[in-house]
Amino acid sequence: PVAAEKLLLSGYVVLFFMSFRYLLRALTPYADYFSCFAGTVVLNLFFFMGFWNFLYSVCLVLFTLGYYARRQGRWTPRSLAVLLFAGLVIYMAHALSWAMCVLAVAVMGLPHTISAVPRGRARPLFPLPAAVRRAMLQYAASVCCLLPPGAFILMYLVRSQKNSGLIADHLPLRERLYPLYSLSFLHTISDSDLTLAKAVAATLFLTFLFVAGTVFWRRRYSGGSTAILLLSLVCSAAIIAGPDRVGSGSYIHTRVAFYAWLFFVVWLAAALPLWPRPALNVVSALFVCLAVFAFAIRLPALSKWNERLSAFPVIGQHIRPGSTVLQLNLERSKGVDPRLHGVGLLSAKAIVDICNYEASTDHFSTKFRPEVSPFPALGTIEQLVSVLPVFDIARYERETRGRVDYLLFVGGAVSGGKSVRGLEAEQYPNQIAAYAFVASAEGGNLRLYQRVPARRYEGAEVREE
Repeated sequence: PVAAEKLLLSGYVVLFFMSFRYLLRALTPYADYFSCFAGTVVLNLFFFMGFWNFLYSVCLVLFTLGYYARRQGRWTPRSLAVLLFAGLVIYMAHALSWAMCVLAVAVMGLPHTISAVPRGRARPLFPLPAAVRRAMLQYAASVCCLLPPGAFILMYLVRSQKNSGLIADHLPLRERLYPLYSLSFLHTISDSDLTLAKAVAATLFLTFLFVAGTVFWRRRYSGGSTAILLLSLVCSAAIIAGPDRVGSGSYIHTRVAFYAWLFFVVWLAAALPLWPRPALNVVSALFVCLAVFAFAIRLPALSKWNERLSAFPVIGQHIRPGSTVLQLNLERSKGVDPRLHGVGLLSAKAIVDICNYEASTDHFSTKFRPEVSPFPALGTIEQLVSVLPVFDIARYERETRGRVDYLLFVGGAVSGGKSVRGLEAEQYPNQIAAYAFVASAEGGNLRLYQRVPARRYEGAEVREE
């Protein structure tokens, strides 16, 4: 599992650089300079949150848009089939990225279609000239090729009405724009990430001022890049007007903000038809410095978390293969919490994580069998991952054929004398009555309890099966 994870993440890093450069090369001859920006954002919030299917979908979107920019206005049945296949693959990776791809193609195709309309009054607009009809047909064909997965979106929304479907949040405008102006997708596991976000924002702002000044004073502007700027602005408007959740899926505003800034950098690269070489060198050098800075400030936090997470396999040596384990977090780290689903590090022992995140949602293929599903008998996912989890093992085992073999408490260690105890003794005395303490790790911050046969548990006798 560890080797597979390294291959997966290394593949994403390589693909992100390749896809970003592929899109830039379709729009500007200065792709090599501006592709250095990928090093700054490749390790982002979604990387550390484990949203890896979304990150792969971002790479697929960038590749697809690069292909679209190369084929625009020259579509053939073969190239349209490639676009159709790309849309399906993007949707299978992540639905939001599919929606962003449709939006991007719809916006990027507008200038080419509008340019086909005759200027002046020399020719009447109706009936439509052949060139206009051809441009509109090409535009409609490219957009329609991406639409088939929309049927699956509609099916999901109808099915998820029981789980609130589209969830509108009534947040003030400042809070809705926070993911955009704060570059929250750069806020990961280091306390210095805010400094990094400010440095990135300052660099992009200075680059924007240079582009705007060059356009104003020298009258040099690539009109074809306007669609990319418009696309970035449309993404910003979607953050203001759109929901931050659909069904049980969240972080929509942060994901869209990530796309908005990527498109903005692409526009900066393509806005000038002729970039001065000194300016290119300065911009690319700044991007490289930001990438090195991003890695350097996170290295101490990565080392700390590597040490803390290594305690999970150590304590996992006391767990029998084939057991069910319930992890309960009694404290949460600010921002990204790598220990939130730390029990997944024990997957090599063929255990069942009874609090599996994917199995609690309605948009993943991983599901518990209905007769042993812990949701909602054990508790809802929100209750189970709260700072003081709310759960009922007796109800779960009474209503299903399931069983909880081990309890793994994370955090909440209290020093007393020569020993370290956990808050679970005061918070959950009845819940842990049927369990015996087995082992601890990470200075007492990880505490493992094992089911003991024939213990009285909330008025019901629990015996070993």
